[in-house]
This record gives sequence, C-alpha cells and structure tokens, in this order.
Amino acid sequence: MADSPKATETAQALMCAYVDKIGKKVPVNNVTGLPIPEHWSDAKRKWNLETLFTNTKIDTPGVSWKMVDDLLTNDKIPNSWYHSSVFIANKVFDTINDFAGPKLLREISSPGLDLFYARGDNDVMGSITELFKLVKTQTLDKNKKNPDVQSSIVPGDLNKWSPADIYYATENAKKILRDFAKGKEVNPPFKMGKNELTSVNDFGDFSGLNSFIKKLIDDGELFPLSLKKSPTPGKTKVSALNFKPGDVDEYFSKKDIGFKSFRFTDHPGKQKFFDAADVLITVSDSHKLQFRDKGSSGSKTGVVTFSYQAIIMGGKQSLDGSFGGASLPEIMKYTTGAKKVASDFSLEKQKQLASQALILGQEMVKGGKYNLRWYETYKSDSQVTEFVKYANDLAGFNLLSDLDKQEFFQMLYESPKVAKLKTEREQSRRIAQFLYAKLLGGRLITRMNELGTKTRDLLVLNMLKYAGSRSTLAGPHLKAGDTSTF
Repeated sequence: MADSPKATETAQALMCAYVDKIGKKVPVNNVTGLPIPEHWSDAKRKWNLETLFTNTKIDTPGVSWKMVDDLLTNDKIPNSWYHSSVFIANKVFDTINDFAGPKLLREISSPGLDLFYARGDNDVMGSITELFKLVKTQTLDKNKKNPDVQSSIVPGDLNKWSPADIYYATENAKKILRDFAKGKEVNPPFKMGKNELTSVNDFGDFSGLNSFIKKLIDDGELFPLSLKKSPTPGKTKVSALNFKPGDVDEYFSKKDIGFKSFRFTDHPGKQKFFDAADVLITVSDSHKLQFRDKGSSGSKTGVVTFSYQAIIMGGKQSLDGSFGGASLPEIMKYTTGAKKVASDFSLEKQKQLASQALILGQEMVKGGKYNLRWYETYKSDSQVTEFVKYANDLAGFNLLSDLDKQEFFQMLYESPKVAKLKTEREQSRRIAQFLYAKLLGGRLITRMNELGTKTRDLLVLNMLKYAGSRSTLAGPHLKAGDTSTF
C-alpha cells in the first residue's frame, strides 16, 4: 500500500514547525549527512514532537499523531520519510531569504512558534480552494463572453493552479484569506501598490489572484510549499515557480526540452508487444512523458472505466506531475501550430474510442480464443485499421494480409495479462483497455510526428508546464524535493 499523502505532508509540516520552534536547522552528521538523531524513534522523544504536534499552530485536520508516528515508525525504507522531512525543513530554512519577505525570515529564525503550519485546514487551504473556484468561474465567464481574449489553458483543478501541499501562514494571512473567500466586501481594503482590493471580484482573473498570492508571499504572510520526497543527504533543492515573469521559461531553457524520441514498444514483432499498453515520449536527457489509461477493467466493481492520462517520469523519488485526457486537446488548442490536431483527441472522440474498444473486446472473445468471426465483421472498422497501421508504422510489424492481422490480434488474446483472466467479461474488458490506450498513444505519436519540429517541441513544453503546474495561469509556489525532480 502506498504511503498516505495526508500523513507524509503532515510529517513535513511538523518538521518545518520544529525548525521554526528552535529557530535553526536540525543538526546533521558531518560524515554521513544524516540528521542527529538519525532515527525517528529517538527524535520524537528527544524533541517532544507529540506535544508540538498538538499545538494549535499545526493545523492538519483529519491527521492524528498516531498516523504520523505510524508512518515514520513503520517506514518501508527505515527513516526515509523522517530524513526527507528534516532535509526539506532545513533546506527551506537555508533558502527562505531568497523566496519570501524579511518578516517570514525573522519569524522562522527566532526561537518560538509564531507561524501556522497548515495542511488541509479551513482557514488557509480551504480559503485558497474557494478563491480558486471563484476566480476560475470569473475567468471562464470572461472567456465565454470574449473568446478571443483567451490565450492559455485554464487550470482544470486546484492542483494545476497550485500544487502546494502545506502552507506557512501568519494569523494576518489567515484573516485576509478568510475575508476574501467569503466573497463579500473586505474592510479595510487589501493594498497592492496603488490599487485597493475589496472583494474577489477585483481579482478579475488568474493574473489578479496570482498577484494577490505573490503579495502575501512578499510581505512574509504566506509560504506555499509543494513537496516531493527527498531522503538522500545533500540531494534536496527548493525551487520558486511562477514567481516572476519568464522564470519558468528560463528554467526550461536550461534543460533542452523537446520531442526527442518515442517508445511505442520495446519488442517489435514479438508477443511482448502486448505486455504494456502505455507509450513514452522522451522529453529530456532524464525525463519522459508517459501516456496511459488509468481506468479500471471492472473486474472487481463490475463497472469498466477509461481515463487517459499523461505523467512526467524521471524523478528518482516521485512523479513530477500529470494531466488528464480532457486537458490534452486544450493544451494543443493553445499551442501555436498544434490546434489542427486537437480535434483528434477531443473528450468526445476519446469516449467514442472507449465505447468501440469495448465492443471489439467483447466480439474478440466470443466463442473462445480461436474465434475469427469477429475479424471478418470488423476488419474494416476504423479503429481496427488504425490500430494495425500503428503496429506497422511504429512497432515494426509487417501486417499485410488478413491472415497476418488475424494472427496479430490472436497474440493479444493470448498475452499473459488477458490469458490469466478467468471469464470472458474480464478478458474482453482487458482487451478493450489495451486497444483504447495503445490506439490513443499511437495516434498521439503519429500526429506529433506530422507537426513541424518547432511546433512539436513547443507542444511538449506546454504539456510539461501544465502537468507540472507551471502554465501561464499557474500560481506562485515553492517546490521542494530531490535534485532529480523535474
């Protein structure tokens, strides 16, 4: 079972609060680089962390001390989450002067717990969630009335605007956020240079909301922190994202981002082609975009689902971001030169492909594995012919005759992930999952290969920006994690 994000994020909030309480970094061993004490069991007693956890300034509803203690005590890699929490807290302490106003620096570097450390609370994260919803509605209404003004994909959810997992916040920040989240007039007004904001309506759109959050950060009132695991000594970094114009583009320019290569299969012409339904696009020396279906075959619930998804891969400790199938055509739509292929990936067409894949899967397994009648009926089906094309063009097959194609699909039926299933219903749904995901992946690679090099590279860049919450409309936040993180 995967570690609970609630517990890991709360453990991080606790350790950041402890560093704030003592006003200095946790000491580390000069030789090993590991925290002193090295083990969670010793640290929690020596630092009296259970008492600190119950402090009202650590606001993590739904997460108990027992949940945090169990996570850190029973860590699959002993002490890895404890070490990660210490390393990130220490790194933030080292670098906070680079990212936040002097007020926050003074409060953290002075002994005593002055700030609130929030994870899933109502005052900070609840208010920010409400502000996001209100501004998103305003933005969509504005775009609907004036379609020509929209130049970037609107964040689909809170995480695509800001992936912050915990917040440092002052009492004043909590009040300001609460007041604006209520949607009523704020008195006194919030000053931003020569402007005064009296309600969320004054934000206008995401640019206004982002400026508001950045002002709170600059004033030392708020510190949004996105977390990725970082358990290795000397391998922790903190990056500021969307803090100033051009910082994201500058970051990516140093990484040589683009459409480098693709993997449709590692085993052309062999049955192992059917072992993996995903496709991979290499985007840098160390990172890839994985496209897959994360739905369910319905073997347990009885309800089959399809859900196309892109994931940034390459971080040694964790994934670095993702986006769903509904966002794919939207990213294309707002990428210069790529709009012409967006309609091929519309959510409506994705649903049509899923529906037809289910029909094909059902027909393929009727009558047992040697049933070829389905092929005679469906061999001219657009989904079948498109799938065969990608098998030939992208995987190195040479499927020319009807017999070649029949034998090819027979290999899918006999593949381990299908053959091991006991019922025709399970088998048909597994086949459908494979057809759907691999066909969409093949279509994506093919369409991207048809684009010019510059357009293709720009599309990859925009995919990465959106998946990593770094798009034009994304909010300012800090990201802490292993140096391999994207």
